[in-house]
Amino acid sequence: MLFVDKATKGWGLVMVLATLAGGVLVAAVTAIDLVSVLTGLAVGLGVAGFFIAWRILAPAQRSLIHLSQGQLAPGHPLASLCAQLLSDAKAGRALLENLRHSANTNAISAAEVSYAADQLKLRLDRQVKETAR
Repeated sequence: MLFVDKATKGWGLVMVLATLAGGVLVAAVTAIDLVSVLTGLAVGLGVAGFFIAWRILAPAQRSLIHLSQGQLAPGHPLASLCAQLLSDAKAGRALLENLRHSANTNAISAAEVSYAADQLKLRLDRQVKETAR
């Protein structure tokens, strides 16, 4: 839960306490049988699942998208957790660009050297044949 901000944690606590208070109120007012308890549990799990998706997973997904785009606020908990990862990724991208340029240059140079070596071999083969005559 390190990447969830304080407001989301607060809303989660409020929802848990409200659900608990509602359950206690319903239990005190009505006589609850097993079916009612199981129904309440199913409804509670449904509400909790919706709440998790709405208040935790959706903001976490938005935060990850903003992090990958470089638009996350500097004070966000996810930004502080991933600061080293982000700096390593930026350094890796810079290194990739450098290597891409030098790799193209090296490939062209290697092709030129290979062509020159082939031409030299052909010349030497021709000279050996001429000398053998």
